[in-house]
Amino acid sequence: MRWQAGLLLILVNGLAEAHPQHRSTAQVEVNRKTTRLEVGLRVHPNELSQAVARWGEPKGSREERITRYLLDRFQVIGEGQAAKLSWVGQEKEGSDVWLYFEIELPKGAAELTNRVFFEQAPNQINVVRIKDGKTKRTVSQTIDSKPLLIRGRCTPTTRDRGHVVAGACVNDPRVGFRDACTRGKVSLTPLFDLSSLSA
Repeated sequence: MRWQAGLLLILVNGLAEAHPQHRSTAQVEVNRKTTRLEVGLRVHPNELSQAVARWGEPKGSREERITRYLLDRFQVIGEGQAAKLSWVGQEKEGSDVWLYFEIELPKGAAELTNRVFFEQAPNQINVVRIKDGKTKRTVSQTIDSKPLLIRGRCTPTTRDRGHVVAGACVNDPRVGFRDACTRGKVSLTPLFDLSSLSA
């Protein structure tokens, strides 16, 4: 029986080595004052180096090349184009590295996708942990996952006794956000449409 258990362990380990699990973790926090997403992305440095080396032209500093890669693979798409991404820095933690950057939120509805390393590891799992005020959610994105929907922002222009009487609410009608604006209240509904995500 012991040799059978040992054989099973060898087989399991062999399968794990044959099909290694690739994973990244992104901490995404909504900053309502700056209307930006503050992102910390934890990755393995070897996987990052391989991806950056294969991606685009080898011009500029390492940080510039990483930024260009992230701009294409970690995207917020609004009105048909990718939102601006600003590099903040990086730090090493154990065998991994944290990449820090910010993404401007479009005024209208948008979609977020984390496709980091999918081009070199089809079994890649990208965990995205979202914090928007007191609301927190975690979702795992695979190569087949749909983008995360971001709600439009309500922008009041005139107030009457604390209520909005005229305003511009740029949004995607799919999320039903316009009603919250036109009823005369500034909605603090989380920017992300988290209703379909697991807690």
